[in-house]
Amino acid sequence: MKKHHILWAALFVLIITSKDAFCGGSEILRTRLQSQYPIAGWTADQARDRAKNQIKRDAMEELCGANLISTTLSNKGILVADLIEAVSEGKVTGFKEIVDTIIAKTSDYGKTEYYCYVEAVVEVQCDSDKRDPGFQLKTGLNNAFFREGEKLVLNIQSSRDCYVHVINILENGEMHLIFPNQLQLENKLLEGDILTIPGNENFDIVLQPFENREETSEAMLIVATKADIKIPIFSKPEVDGDKISGPEVSRARYVSWLMGIDRDMRTENVEAYSIKKN
Repeated sequence: MKKHHILWAALFVLIITSKDAFCGGSEILRTRLQSQYPIAGWTADQARDRAKNQIKRDAMEELCGANLISTTLSNKGILVADLIEAVSEGKVTGFKEIVDTIIAKTSDYGKTEYYCYVEAVVEVQCDSDKRDPGFQLKTGLNNAFFREGEKLVLNIQSSRDCYVHVINILENGEMHLIFPNQLQLENKLLEGDILTIPGNENFDIVLQPFENREETSEAMLIVATKADIKIPIFSKPEVDGDKISGPEVSRARYVSWLMGIDRDMRTENVEAYSIKKN
C-alpha cells in the first residue's frame, strides 16, 4: 500500500516567557537546568540565545506549564524579528548563568559538531492556582535533531482520560493541525495508554528543511482537554499524491479556543526539534 507522507517545512519556535506577561500572586519557584544548541547555521551568539530560551521554556514547563509562544523569524540565518503570543501561565523573574561554554561532539556521521552549552538557575512565578496538578502529559519525540528525510514519531501519555490535539507551528506563523487527521480520527486517549503519531502504517511524517537553509527547526504543540472540545480549523486537509497537509489553524482562533477552556480542564506540552540538510 502506498504510504502518505507529511512533509513539513521548518521554523525556529521557542516557548519562552515575557516580562509583561500576566502572573498571579504565586510564590517564586527555582530550578537549575541545562541546554545545548548546535552552532552550525547560526552564529555563536544566536545558538547561545536559543540554548538560554530552551532553558526558560523547560523551566516554565517544569514549574508552571508553558503557553507563551514566540516565533523567531530569520532571513538567511540571521535573526530579524520575534513575535510573541500573549498566552501565559506565569513569567521568568530571574535567570543566572552558571556555565556558558562551547563543546564539541562527534556526530553519527563522524563529523565534529560544535554546540553552545548553557547551565542556569531560573526563577519562575506561576499563575498555577487554577491548574489541576493531577492532569499531566508525558510526551517525547524519537529525536531532537533530525537529518533531512528522517521520520518523526511523537508519543503521548496522559495521567487521566482526555482528548488530544497536536499542532505543528511554522516560521511564517501558520499553525497546522496534524492530529486528529483523516487517518487517525479518534483523539480520545485513555489514562496510561500511549498514543503514537503517526500511528497508522499508511503514512509517515518525513521532515524537510526550508530551501536554501542548512538547518531549520519547528515544534509540536500538544494540547489535552478533559472534555471533547474541537479546535477550530481554518482549512480542510489537502491530499496531493503521497503528501498530506494538515488543516490550517488560525492563530487568533487558537488563542480564543485555548483561553475559553477552564485552566483545570486542559494541559499542554511542547516538543521542539531541528532539521539539518544532508
